[in-house]
Amino acid sequence: MDLDKRIITRQSFHQSVVAENAQESLTKVQQALGQDVTKMRFGEFMRYYKTNQLGPMSQFISSTLAGTKVLEEIAYGAEYTAHEGRVGRQVARQVDFDDDVVTRLPKYEALGYKAVVDGFVGIPPPDMQAKAGYVEFTVADDSKTHRAAIRITENAIRDCKWNELQNQLFMLGESMGQRENRDIMLGFDTATTTAWDTDIYKTLLNGRFAMKAAGYWADELIVGPTAEALCFNHDKFIHADYLGRAGETLRTGQIGRILGMDVFSCAWVDDIPTEGGKEVIGVIVEKNKGVGFALKDDLYIKDYVDVLAGLEGAVAAIRYDVKIINTAAARQLLAA
Repeated sequence: MDLDKRIITRQSFHQSVVAENAQESLTKVQQALGQDVTKMRFGEFMRYYKTNQLGPMSQFISSTLAGTKVLEEIAYGAEYTAHEGRVGRQVARQVDFDDDVVTRLPKYEALGYKAVVDGFVGIPPPDMQAKAGYVEFTVADDSKTHRAAIRITENAIRDCKWNELQNQLFMLGESMGQRENRDIMLGFDTATTTAWDTDIYKTLLNGRFAMKAAGYWADELIVGPTAEALCFNHDKFIHADYLGRAGETLRTGQIGRILGMDVFSCAWVDDIPTEGGKEVIGVIVEKNKGVGFALKDDLYIKDYVDVLAGLEGAVAAIRYDVKIINTAAARQLLAA
């Protein structure tokens, strides 16, 4: 993304300090306050900002830092969204765009060992060999940019209830994170299905067996509310507290393990369209070959003039594409 004073990213402040050679003034401010202003949360920072205690820093530098504080609160909300964290990023293959707006990812073939032959007999010339299939991710279309206006009221800003405004920014971030998680869950729409059989454990066994027979190894399970309750009540489920990951659950969405799979919770599994009249209660997937999440621009703020105008009129945005890589590398688990 181009460096633009009207666009705030998490790198904007450091870029502006370098551009204006402002490290010395930043150091003086931090020595005077006795703490690192770059690590303050939004509410605390704004109390210093509005009382002119950042004097040695230029207006542009301090305003840019304030903008990054706004963005950080939104990002915090996205990372801890609805206590599920950015679970979508945990269960999807990360795909890079680099400097392009279109990227192609090979469609992994199952049982690829069959493509390996002994010796040189029977190998067709290169121009006659079967070409690998590809999945194309693109953000060239404007629909792949997801936006939400910040829209904090003028009165709330005038009243300087900075902790309350901080909470509003956090909740906006939650909304952005929920949208991202939902989009990734809906990427499993065309995955193959496994019918319910006796209980959740038997259903999982059947799904894993079917995937292995097709040449894929399930390493993650994503459950909606119904399957989450079934897992918690099953004696073979290993809760996250026993994995030493309890403190990480809110950030990653992982709730435990079963049958050698990391188990993640996401309410948006319930939004995957029903199959044959049966609701989808979970998905098992080989992460590297299932659904791809291609992130072009992580969370940023556009139309930012200064922190006060930005709180009223700026827009938070993110740009990505989601597609399934191989429908056989994931299986929907259907309700009874």
